[in-house]
Amino acid sequence: IVAVSKYEKSLLCGQFKLDPKKIVVIPCGVNLSQFKGLKKRKLDFRSILCVTRLVSYKSPHYLIEVLPKLDDDFVLELVGKGELRHALEKRARKLDVLDRVRFFQDLSKRELLQKFIDADVFVLLSKYEAYSMVIAEALVSGTPCIVAKTSALTEWIDGKHCFGIEYPIDIDGLARLINKVIECKGRVNTELRTEKIKDWDAVVEQLERVYEQ
Repeated sequence: IVAVSKYEKSLLCGQFKLDPKKIVVIPCGVNLSQFKGLKKRKLDFRSILCVTRLVSYKSPHYLIEVLPKLDDDFVLELVGKGELRHALEKRARKLDVLDRVRFFQDLSKRELLQKFIDADVFVLLSKYEAYSMVIAEALVSGTPCIVAKTSALTEWIDGKHCFGIEYPIDIDGLARLINKVIECKGRVNTELRTEKIKDWDAVVEQLERVYEQ
């Protein structure tokens, strides 16, 4: 049995009473070749990027709430579809930050990866994730991340490239963390690509070894 994270393995053991020895953890891979030729562009604003479905358990509303507590040159870029789109726009309008929120959907893969590279910080405050491809892609892009200390997201937190915040989210604490990460950040070390995030070819090799046993 293959799980994509320690968290998913724990769920499988708990829910189905499986023998942990029968479960191997092999994270998802990233197609590193898709990043070739992409370079960070200079923006006239500081970008907070979130790529997610706009549904309640993904908690995108916290990113609307935090904008009034950040400098005016911070812009929230939300990439994704979902039932909360109208409510998020309404809340942003009420907080007078709608002009600092930009919604995107149906981007090509290359357009999406360029968003990852251009962002100053990537934030995902979801309650539940089994792995999170978007965190992997953000880190490969060289962009530091902030995640909720929930589910498999905790496995990304290292205090250097990915930072955690307790759930439920304290808005003032989130604002401080965003400022801290952006003020002192360097680009994420590309050694992460081989250290923690594997290319799909390497993942396939791991899977083959499992099935050869």
